[in-house]
Formats: sequence, structure tokens, C-alpha cells
Amino acid sequence: MAVGNVRVMTFSQASNGLTIPSSLSSARYVIVVANVAGDTGSVPQYTVVGNLRSAAPPVSKSVGVASPFARPLYTRVGGVRGAQFEARLRGFERSRLKARGAPVNSGSSLRRADNVPYGTVPTVGQQFQFNVPGSGNDLCTSYSTVNATVEAVSNYAIILTDNRSLNDGFTKASYDSVAQEFDTYVYPTETGYFGAPTDIDHNGHVFILYTPAVNLLTPPGTATTGGYVGGYTFAGDVFPPTSEAQGGCPESNQAEMFYLMVPDSTAVGGNTYGNVFSASFVEQQTRATMAHEFQHAINSGNRYVNGYNFESAWLDEALSSMAEDNIGRVELAKSGQSYGDLQTITLNDVASMDTTILNTFFLENFYRTQDYVTRPDTIGALVSDARVENDVAAFGAGWAFLRYTADWFSNGNPRPLTKAIVAGPDTGQVNLDNHARAPLDTLLAHWLVTLYTDNQPIPGLAAQYNYKSYNLRDIISAMCADAGCTANTYLPVNSIGSSSSSITVGVPSSSADYFITDQGDGTARKINIATPGSSNPAANASGRVYIIRVQ
Repeated sequence: MAVGNVRVMTFSQASNGLTIPSSLSSARYVIVVANVAGDTGSVPQYTVVGNLRSAAPPVSKSVGVASPFARPLYTRVGGVRGAQFEARLRGFERSRLKARGAPVNSGSSLRRADNVPYGTVPTVGQQFQFNVPGSGNDLCTSYSTVNATVEAVSNYAIILTDNRSLNDGFTKASYDSVAQEFDTYVYPTETGYFGAPTDIDHNGHVFILYTPAVNLLTPPGTATTGGYVGGYTFAGDVFPPTSEAQGGCPESNQAEMFYLMVPDSTAVGGNTYGNVFSASFVEQQTRATMAHEFQHAINSGNRYVNGYNFESAWLDEALSSMAEDNIGRVELAKSGQSYGDLQTITLNDVASMDTTILNTFFLENFYRTQDYVTRPDTIGALVSDARVENDVAAFGAGWAFLRYTADWFSNGNPRPLTKAIVAGPDTGQVNLDNHARAPLDTLLAHWLVTLYTDNQPIPGLAAQYNYKSYNLRDIISAMCADAGCTANTYLPVNSIGSSSSSITVGVPSSSADYFITDQGDGTARKINIATPGSSNPAANASGRVYIIRVQ
């Protein structure tokens, strides 16, 4: 292999071991042990036999830029609590709500409690009732009914406030700003990437409801330690408000809706909801939540009316995470920076980025990806519905995988690719494979190698072993300057040589473990991948070995 070459082998092809002759004593190779199975939930164990020496530094370069990152007090995902609530919400949709398979009857006499007529747009100052899911295990029958006032109306958004809200710092300008944000950035960007939303009530608008019912999902005083629920959308709102047995959801507002937390600046006394959320913080979270949740609404709404199954959790969340940085790229034009869909954002670009835009639309994807790449032996990109929603590392892996796929398997234009994925009718791995026009085996071979090689000084390396959209490795590595850094600054890489010593590793589906040969004393090296506890070659049809000559 010449420097920069990459070789892909099955476990069967590598069963006799990987031999590096003494004539190549100065050569350095990265060996990636991968698992290209889809969503299996298993973590097979393998033993990599070699001379375990002190860990060698991976091939890298000095980026020369101080970290621009500071971990925010709260995260958009809301930490563990936010992820767990999302798990319950999306899991309920997939297990309990069934696709209709026929056009929605817009003339139905079954109407939600607000009595907004079909095809009409409310005006500022009008008051209506809405049902808010989330207060119990059965989201269709355990909900609260609230009275709300229309605060702003734009081309695509109707902003309302629950009458129990504290009006704690939000003004008419705040609501108008949210409506303008939705019209100017969220709606056109996401319809361009994911297609048009449904319009169940034929008014051409999305209801955005600020309600303390969302705040109450976070126990008092726990937001900074256990996370919080900041906002969500629920597919049950596009179903008829009939019983589940009749194919409906009693909670349904029969409209496209977001539910968002309200500001609460003191969180003390009897007239608050228990956790401090300033008006500026809530407004920033609104922007990120709309970006993330609108993809869910477009995806689930269209699958409902077309009679398709709801999307697999890992791909649904990857698309919503991608929606965040899509909108962030568009919004950067406000501050004089402009990045196309596949234009590279470098660490220097991040360092000079508008801080509010960075924190709102980019930072969480970077942190989730850091959570993944520092422990790729525990989780992968394609995981079960339950696990992806309970582990932010899975969010990061899914986003990084989809982002790479859009970079290199979209014929230079990610928007038709993501639109086709959202349109269905397939889900998960089959859906991605069909529209990327490549099997999972190929997609993973490119992506898992790129996690190591991205933007590294390896002569002769093919261009596809780098991200187009980001210098992702530089960005993630720089994040370790903050207090949230883990023991590994990036991918953990073990050093191996030639002896009887061994390392046993777990390789989750759609992930990999990384090793480097750094022995330069002129000795021949041989590396074997074996079944733990024996000298037998590892035998797994989904096992792969990727070899990269880096020196």
C-alpha cells in the first residue's frame, strides 16, 4: 500500500492476519475494526492480537486556534431529561399511532376544543383552547387543556401564549421576532430540505404555543442537574380526535403545532414554575427547537397522510439534527458570513462565528458528536429506537453519519437526497441506502475511515476521506479545551505491534475501534483479529477491517 491508500477487507479476507514486512519498518498504518451490521443492538467482542505498547499519538496537526467553545448552562436537547422525554414521545408515536393511509377529511365535524374553523387564520388577541400532551404515559388520553391568546400572526406562524404564562420578559417584539424567524429562516429552509408540511386544518400556518405545561415537565430546581424539557411537537395532533380504536388520538388539536416553555426569571414563590429560564434564553431555545422539531412535524405528518410507517428514530433524529445546522448556515448570512450546503466550515470559521448563531444551531451537534467519537466502542449511528433517544452520543453519531452521506452521496446537492428520505415510504437503513444509492457497507466504510482521516496531513489520501461540510476533526478536538472534555480528545486509538499481547474490544453495529502500528525498529509485524479467548480468526459476516497507510 502506498501512503494515503485505503484497503477494505472482510474478516474472512483478513483471517490469516495482516503482515507488515521488515522492509517497511518506518511505515505506519491505522487499522479500523468495524461492524457494518444495521440496527442490531449487539456489541460483538473481538481480540486484536499484537504488541500492546504505550498509546501512540494519532496523525494530527496543530490547528493553531484557541477553542471558541464554552459549554452553555443548559443544552437544547435538555440533557438526560430532555432526551428521555423525547424517547417517550417518539416511542409512543411509533408504537401507538398508526398511519391513516387516506386523505384527511378537512370537512370533518370532529373538531378540537378551540373551535377555530377550518381554513381560517386567527387574529391577534383572539383566545382559544388547546390540548397539550406530555403529562402522562398515554399522550393521547393524558393531556392538559389550556386557554391561550394569539400574540402574533405571520405568513406561516400563529404564536400563542397560555394565559397562565408569567409574561416574564416576553414582549410583543419577542413574539413578532419568533414569527419572523419562522417565516424567514425555518419554513423556507426546511421545506427546501425536507418538503412541504401537511396542512391538516387548511390554514397554511403552524401553531406555536408557549405554555407552562412544558415547564411543568421539569421538576422544580432540577434543570441544571438533570436537564429539562424545552419544547416538542407531537404527531397525534394530525390525527382525528377520536379514540385509538377508531384510528385517532383524543388529544389531537387537528393542526400542525409546537409546544414551547415560557420564561420564568425567578423560579421562587408560588407564582412560578420551578426553574429559572430567562426570556433571552427561552427565545434562543425557541429558535433551535423550531429548527429541530419542524423536521419531525414534516416527516411524521406526511407519513401519516400517505399511510407510511413513521421513520426509524436514529434517522429521524439525524435529519432533525441536520436541520439545525442547515438553518445555522442560512442565518450566518446575517452576520456577513455565508456558507453553502457543502461549503467547508473550518475551526477558524467557528472561532469567528456569531456567538448566538453558534450556540443556537451548531454547538449541540458538535457536543453530541464529541460524545460519540470519544467512545465509539459503546454505540453506533444505527441503533434501536429506544436507545437513540436516551443517549445523546447516538444523536451525534447519526448526525455525523448523515452529514457525511450528504457530503459525498448526494451528487453535490443534499436537498433532493433529504427530501427523498423524508418522503419515504421506506424507513431507516433501507430508506437511506435507497436514496444514497449505496449499500450500508459502502457508506460505513467511507464514513468510519473519515472519522480518523478528516483534514489530516496524509499524502495521497483520496478526497472522499474528508468531510466537505466541516473540518469536523479539528472542531471536535478543539472542544476539549472546555471543562466538558472527556479523557480522550478525539477517537481513542490503541497502539499495536507484533507479539503475543492482545486487546479485546467491543464493536457496536455501525461503529468501529481504531488501532495504529507505530513500531519502527525494523521488525516485521503481524496483526490478527481473533475470537476472544482463542486463537481462532474472528468470524462475523458483518465484520470489516479498514487499513489506512498514513506514513
